[in-house]
Amino acid sequence: MAALWKLPIIFIVENNLWAIGMSHLRSTSDPQIWNKGPTFGLPGVHVDGMDVLKVNEVAKEAVERARRVEGPTLVECETYRFRGHSLADPDSFVTLVSNLQHF
Repeated sequence: MAALWKLPIIFIVENNLWAIGMSHLRSTSDPQIWNKGPTFGLPGVHVDGMDVLKVNEVAKEAVERARRVEGPTLVECETYRFRGHSLADPDSFVTLVSNLQHF
């Protein structure tokens, strides 16, 4: 509906690659969340969520698009997860070398 009505909305997804104890890569057929935007008629943008300047640049573009009444934008900010969600969610993923190399 947001795309149909060209609502000035910016959908921000903070993707730390984990959903409690399960890797995001194991829980979806398409791990690139930003790729889902065009399916719903809105642009999808991927940005390094660890780079505040890049996030700011992408956010400014999305805000300008919204102000021009061009509809919503989906922004996926890929970040690093430093801690678990709770005591039931251990931090064992933090020390995985493969996770650290990604960032």
